[in-house]
Amino acid sequence: MREMVVVCILFILILLAPGACAADHVVTFQNHCPYPVWVNSIIGPLAKFPAGSPGANTDCSACQCSGSFCCPASKCPEVKCGQTLACSAGEALPDGGGFRLAADTGGKEDSHAVTVKQGWQVSFWGRTGCSDDPHDLRCAAGAARSNIDNKDKLKAGGIGSAFPATKGEIKFDGYGDQHYYDISIVDGFNLPIQIEPATGTYKKVGRKDAQYDCTVAGGSADLTARAVLELPLLLYKVNGKNYGVYSACKYSYVTTGTENAAYCCNKPYINDKCNPSTWPVNVNSAQLFKKYYPLAYSYAYDDKASTFTCKNAGPAQFTNYLVTFCSGNEKVRITLPGDDDHTHVPDLRPAPPVTIVPAVPSPAATPLPAQTPVPQGPYNPTTEGGSTF
Repeated sequence: MREMVVVCILFILILLAPGACAADHVVTFQNHCPYPVWVNSIIGPLAKFPAGSPGANTDCSACQCSGSFCCPASKCPEVKCGQTLACSAGEALPDGGGFRLAADTGGKEDSHAVTVKQGWQVSFWGRTGCSDDPHDLRCAAGAARSNIDNKDKLKAGGIGSAFPATKGEIKFDGYGDQHYYDISIVDGFNLPIQIEPATGTYKKVGRKDAQYDCTVAGGSADLTARAVLELPLLLYKVNGKNYGVYSACKYSYVTTGTENAAYCCNKPYINDKCNPSTWPVNVNSAQLFKKYYPLAYSYAYDDKASTFTCKNAGPAQFTNYLVTFCSGNEKVRITLPGDDDHTHVPDLRPAPPVTIVPAVPSPAATPLPAQTPVPQGPYNPTTEGGSTF
């Protein structure tokens, strides 16, 4: 009886142990760009805006505002809603909302893993051309300025309205226990990004359009280089250097101060009335984006061709995801059996064996022809024409 009581107590303690009955998702970011990337990440649970706010009882996520009310889901120290100096309720943002990935030098990426709880969502983008002051990055593209002091922070704490910037999103454990993920260049492009589920941690949903079922979202093309040749009007420049491509919507805002309703899919151009085929050729960002990024949002209502889904591998095996910046520079991957991580061919390749070169024998001496014997006598310089000593 005593043994049974001890066993029961141990069982209860196991159940109460942190993490014993729950598993989380892991999102790993890796950088294969030849330059550093300062990631801005907004990670947190879903919630409802509180009563009394303009958006009362509507869904919200980390660091969003409704008038002067913060979404109560996450703590966002660099965000203010109205005159509120900080959003201080809910969960703390992982990594404070940002981290730096070093440049890929010689095929060796820098990576960073973030743990994301069940039912949370992740949105992110990479900032480029930044200084290394974590409190004032002054990024060329993708800046995430605090609306408290207007400075771009490494740990931006959820601020996110910068453009142009390639953006990614993952929503975990939604309807039917599915995850939804996508890459968006609706607000423009600054660097290549792709999202994919990690090997061995997922199972397919069973969609008829299988190309969006646990496959790779986004792509590896450098749209900035493409725009130089195909859409130069939309190039985003800083001090004469190209850092990205505006979307037609954001270009209209930058050049006129207002958003063009047709390009931005605002009223009356919403849903199926938003038609990029009617846009002028010289500002048709959706056409360029879709040409090189068929697996990404190219304009606001590009849903049918751009939203990916996936499911957990099992009740105790939660899907992990891999986010890659500049995947076109990545070496061939190798995933070992039973592992959801990967390495690259150069990392596994052993040092080349030392080749022993056999000694080359000296060539045989060529025999000299037989010589006629010469009578030997004392050398006499006088008779031989030499000098007299």
